[in-house]
Amino acid sequence: MRAEETLQFMMDFYPELYPTRRHCLNHLFCSIGNGYEWRKGELVDKTCKFSKRYRLVETIEKARPRNEEYYQARLEMEKRLGKKKETATGSRH
Repeated sequence: MRAEETLQFMMDFYPELYPTRRHCLNHLFCSIGNGYEWRKGELVDKTCKFSKRYRLVETIEKARPRNEEYYQARLEMEKRLGKKKETATGSRH
């Protein structure tokens, strides 16, 4: 499976764990014992049965998450809420 197909697979089947490309790449290249290994120059999931059956309907240039806009909006909202909480807590002291 090509690298972009692997990223798309991760984002399609595990969107809560891998909402963005960055999350996928971090897991693949920065996590020890992630379940992937190098075979013939490709990073391969050695235990997943789905990846052996998974085929994209069409060739893709770049993997794209389905909910990246939602994920980014949620991050921004959580940052704003955190700042409001800090200012509210800070004004009581």
